[in-house]
Amino acid sequence: MYIVLLIICILVIYLKSRTPVKKTYKTCESKRQNMKNILEKHNISKSKNASKWDLYIPCGYNKVESELKTIKVDNDNQIVFGISGCDKVVSKNNLWTILSNTYGRQKACTLMPETYVLNNIHDMQKFNKDYDKNKVYVLKKPLQRKKGIHITNDLSVISNAKNDGYKIVQNFLNNMYIINGRKMNIRIYVVIKCLNGNVTGYIHKEGKCIYTIQKSNNNKLNFDSNITGNNKTNLEIYQNNPLTLEELRQYFHQKNYNYDEFFNKIKHIISLTISACAPYLCKLKRLSKNTTFQLFGADIIFDKNLNPYLLEFNKGPDMKPITLKDKLTKEKVKEDLLGIINLINNNNNGFMKLNIHNV
Repeated sequence: MYIVLLIICILVIYLKSRTPVKKTYKTCESKRQNMKNILEKHNISKSKNASKWDLYIPCGYNKVESELKTIKVDNDNQIVFGISGCDKVVSKNNLWTILSNTYGRQKACTLMPETYVLNNIHDMQKFNKDYDKNKVYVLKKPLQRKKGIHITNDLSVISNAKNDGYKIVQNFLNNMYIINGRKMNIRIYVVIKCLNGNVTGYIHKEGKCIYTIQKSNNNKLNFDSNITGNNKTNLEIYQNNPLTLEELRQYFHQKNYNYDEFFNKIKHIISLTISACAPYLCKLKRLSKNTTFQLFGADIIFDKNLNPYLLEFNKGPDMKPITLKDKLTKEKVKEDLLGIINLINNNNNGFMKLNIHNV
C-alpha cells in the first residue's frame, strides 16, 4: 500500500514538473490593447500581484525613467519593458550632442543631418557662420511623432527660436528621395536590451514607409509637401507607393537598386548611434541583474543617392495599425520582440543583432 502511494506521489510531482508554468505580465495601462492581445495569444496573462510577474510593462513612456525606480522586483528572471537612460536617446539635442562628441562633427553629419543646439553658444556661433539664406532649416521642439517642427530660412526666427521652446535647428535635406511625387522617410523598429550593464541592440528587417501629405512642389517652406506625416498620411497613397519595407525592397528591385546595400547603411548608422549612447544607458543598479529592454521607432530619411540619415529615435512608437498590411507587420514586430527576450519561442525572428562596440 505504501509503495502504491509513493508511486502516485512521484507521478504527481513528475507531472507537475512537466506542466509549463503560466507566464504573467504586470501593467497599469489599460490602453495597451495591442500588446495585450499578443501576450494573451501566447497564454501570458495579466498579474494582479505587485511583485510576482514575468514581464513588467510601464504605465507609459513619458515618465518611464521615474517608474523604473519604483518597480518591485522579486527575482533576477523578471523582465522589464523599459530601460534607464532612454531619454538620452530620444532627446533631439542630447542625441546630436552625444554623436558629435563621440565621433566629431564631421562624422556625425554622415549619421544625422547637420544639427546645431540652440542653447549651445559654440554651435550657434558655427551656425551663424554657416547660415545661407538660400538654404532651408528645420527647427525642432522636444516632442515626438513629427510634432513641434517648423521650417524656415529666416535668421531672426532661428535666432529667437529657443525662446519659443525649440531645442535644435537642423539642415533640411533638399534632395530627399521621392516616390510618385512624394518625399518620404522610413520607420525602423529598434530594440535596445540590457543585462548586467551590457547593452545589445537589434534592428527589425520590417518597417513602414511614410510620405508627405502633399506632393513635392517649388515651395521649399511648405510643411505638408516637405515633412512626412505618419498620422495624417492619406491611405490612398499606398495604392501606388510601398507601405512595408518588403514592398520597398521590391520597388528598389524594379529600379535596379541594391536594397541590401541600402539597408546595411541603415544598420551601420543605428549601430554607431547605440554604441555612442551605450555609456548613458542601463545605469539603474536596482535592475542591473534583470533583463530590461525597450522598443524604439527610428525615423530614417535618405537622398536620391540612397544615402540614409537618422532623424530621431521615438520611445514607445505608435503600434496602432493603419491597414491590414501594417497590422501584420506590427504584430510580427511585437511577437519577435517577445522572442528576443526569450518570453516565447518563435521561428524566423525578424530582429537582427547589431554590432555594438565600445567607443
